[in-house]
Amino acid sequence: MSVFCRICRGQIFSQPIPLSNSSLRHSKLLYDMIFECTQIMLTKNTRLPQFLCQACVIRLDEAFAFLQQCRESEQIFAKTLPAADQPEKLDLRHKTPRPLTVTDSVKLELLNNPSEELTVPVPFSSVAASFAATYGHVLLETCTDSSRSSTVLTSPADPNSKDWMSEARKHRERQRISTARRRANMTPEQREKERERARIRQAQRRAGRSDDEVRAQRERDRIRQAIKRAKFREVELVQQQQHQSQQVQSFALEPGINQFG
Repeated sequence: MSVFCRICRGQIFSQPIPLSNSSLRHSKLLYDMIFECTQIMLTKNTRLPQFLCQACVIRLDEAFAFLQQCRESEQIFAKTLPAADQPEKLDLRHKTPRPLTVTDSVKLELLNNPSEELTVPVPFSSVAASFAATYGHVLLETCTDSSRSSTVLTSPADPNSKDWMSEARKHRERQRISTARRRANMTPEQREKERERARIRQAQRRAGRSDDEVRAQRERDRIRQAIKRAKFREVELVQQQQHQSQQVQSFALEPGINQFG
């Protein structure tokens, strides 16, 4: 009897994975993972296929991992980012009328004459000052030149502000350390089980590949091997040239040899 995948509707030739199983990667039911990722509740009608292929399970694991990463990022940003300023706490100088700048004058002229194009040169410094007064940014450096002018903007001076790139690196480092500690605390039996699970997952991925995917993987492997061999040959050629140059220098420096002819 032919078995078909519930998601891609393709025939499953390898070991089918029931929808009632749990994901090996997330330890969560496949039904619940599909609902959280797509908001689609699959009916448990016995007349419909109740299996998934290995390719769809891999895609589902990746989608669920991306969903969890988005949720964690939202929680981290919501807890760590400073709260926005309330309207009543804003500086009163933003509410007081200010004289029109060149930018405002050009805007008024364009509103009065919509058919005309912008021909008046607008100083970048006035635009940057208007932007800073509106959004509370601080102008660190303004470079004015006859050919160009540039402005560097930065966020308001906040002692609680963080470098999110360094925070991401620290988070990855903490993950690596926690993984290393978890593996260090594992018993030999647990390590063997972990290796066995990895072998099973690898076998399932290989069994779920189509002929085109297998050929494409072999072609990629051949290309990688060719690149590796080319790099090895390049290194060997450089080493040979260095060795020959050293031999020539040592031969020229030997006593009794006239270097000038």
